[in-house]
Amino acid sequence: MKHLPKQLLPSLLSLEIIECPKLRKRCEGRGSHYYPLISHIPNIYPRLN
Repeated sequence: MKHLPKQLLPSLLSLEIIECPKLRKRCEGRGSHYYPLISHIPNIYPRLN
C-alpha cells in the first residue's frame, strides 16, 4: 500500500503500518502529509519489522 484512502472511519481506534516505509513517512508527525486524515486516531503504530 502506498497511500491511505481519502476517508477513514471516524471510529477507527488504531492504525498499524508494517513494512511500508513510504506510507510510514507520510504518517509521522504533525506536519506529515496524512496528519489531517489520521489526527483523530488515538493509537498509531508505524513499524518497519
